[in-house]
Amino acid sequence: MTSALDIPIETAGKRGYRMAQAGQLAEAARWNIASVAWAVRSRVRQSFLEFHTAGELQELLQQQQAVQSENLQILEGQFQAGAISAFDRTQARIAADGTRLALQDARRQQAEARVQLADALGLPATALDGVDLSFTDLDDLPAGIPNSEARRQALLNRADVLSALAEYAASQSALQLEIARQYPDIHVSPGYEFDQGANKWSIGPSMTLPVFHRNKGAIAEALARRTEAAAVFNAVQAHAIGELDKAVAGYAAARLKVADTDALRTNLLQQEKSAQAMVSAGEISKADLAALRLQLSASAMARLDSLTKSRQAYGLLEDALQGTLGVPASEWESSHRSTALHSDSAHP
Repeated sequence: MTSALDIPIETAGKRGYRMAQAGQLAEAARWNIASVAWAVRSRVRQSFLEFHTAGELQELLQQQQAVQSENLQILEGQFQAGAISAFDRTQARIAADGTRLALQDARRQQAEARVQLADALGLPATALDGVDLSFTDLDDLPAGIPNSEARRQALLNRADVLSALAEYAASQSALQLEIARQYPDIHVSPGYEFDQGANKWSIGPSMTLPVFHRNKGAIAEALARRTEAAAVFNAVQAHAIGELDKAVAGYAAARLKVADTDALRTNLLQQEKSAQAMVSAGEISKADLAALRLQLSASAMARLDSLTKSRQAYGLLEDALQGTLGVPASEWESSHRSTALHSDSAHP
């Protein structure tokens, strides 16, 4: 009868490398979850923006409809007096009909956007009935960000970059583990045996050493996996930088267009105020004032279009950063930093 107790003793820090690899893979999984969460957040923001834009468009079209109705009354009087042709009156009616159809389409868009918003939130459409939504944050468009600062924030904050970095670190730990496996583990076996012939116990400690080998095949395989992980990380990082550069440029251009449309609208508002005084003084006709108000309505539509594109560009910039502007650097540098690459990388 023989009983044996085998006590393995690992050498060359193998246990530490295995623990490091497991921790790095767990970190990569956490960043993958964060990436999915950000995608959900991005979808909710986009649906929220579409719902808000459709509502703003309805208000502007209703105002435009009122101006066109007033203009039609003036043109009808001029037509009856023979001051304008039937063609001019018909063109105004066609424009009014177009506005009416656009208003119906805007209502449809808002209804669809409401359903999409509820779906993005994981709620039934009826859950938003009676809910007073605030759109204040959508009008808060901060100043742009220098490209160097944006790149630093993105590379220290984007979940896909940090996940790829953690996976590379895990491949490095795996390589170090295979290198350590060149050195054999020790198995201490303090065995004991009952000698039936002599009817006595025999006790004698022993030590088992495996045959020494260089583990070159496993090392080469681990090295190839590390090379692959490095290539994946470089591709993810390059994609992030390209997406960020495009978003920074797009947001800057969109903000400039908003500034231009604001200046145009301010000029038209001043002209409308002067035109009202001129109508009172008899210097221009009500038809001239109505025509100016139609231009003002068109400028409001143009401003809404540029403002919407600016909001969309800001959303793309947030997606590229996977964060918002104005957050102190100390916060995202300390709380979102991934596991750093080991400086003492081992090579076969």
